[in-house]
Amino acid sequence: ASTGEVTAVAVGSAKITATWSAIADTYTAGSKDFDVTIAEATVYEKVTSMTQMVAGNKYILVATGNNRAMGAENSKKRAFVDVTITDDAVTIIDEAVAELTLGGAKDAWTFLASDNSEYLAYSGSSNELHTNADGTEDASKWKVTADFQLESANVEGRVLKYNSGSPRFACYASGQQNAVLFVKRGSKAAISINEACTDGEGKYYGTFSLSNAFIVPEGLTVSEISVIDNELLLG
Repeated sequence: ASTGEVTAVAVGSAKITATWSAIADTYTAGSKDFDVTIAEATVYEKVTSMTQMVAGNKYILVATGNNRAMGAENSKKRAFVDVTITDDAVTIIDEAVAELTLGGAKDAWTFLASDNSEYLAYSGSSNELHTNADGTEDASKWKVTADFQLESANVEGRVLKYNSGSPRFACYASGQQNAVLFVKRGSKAAISINEACTDGEGKYYGTFSLSNAFIVPEGLTVSEISVIDNELLLG
């Protein structure tokens, strides 16, 4: 046959050999080897809840209306990588996409970028996106908005967006295309306490112990407790 199809069955490398027979007065018999590498894909799912914001998790930033993810740093802005979004998920095999590792805490999050091992940062008044080696500085801190965009915690109103007119990711005070967080599939989720125990008299109480972070609903007071000599002590 003049054409053929190769189907990948696993991650790894393989050598494929194409052979052909001689045809008189056209070409002689021969063969050619092709090296093929199947990279392991990583799936990122659109963030839809603040419980998905957990320090240590991995994220990418995606302009969903343009099918573009944020890429490597490029002179105080960031490049883009074309992606395909299927069922609110993006499958990545391109190392040019900037993976962000979450640190810090609510309204002071930090995002460590994979391409330069520095933190996303913003300072000043121009439409730029900086990086910073120090994650403790104010310029390196971000808020996550209700629709899961990144807003500078250092300069109010500056949001990390995608500029489709001059293709790039940078910080803008208005306009441009929304860029939202996608979290690596299989990442940890914080646990939300939605219910408490009742003593039957309208008073609510309960005890809870967990090694992971969790979210406390509004209106619920949480205190640390300990047990000493079989007595429950409120800390």
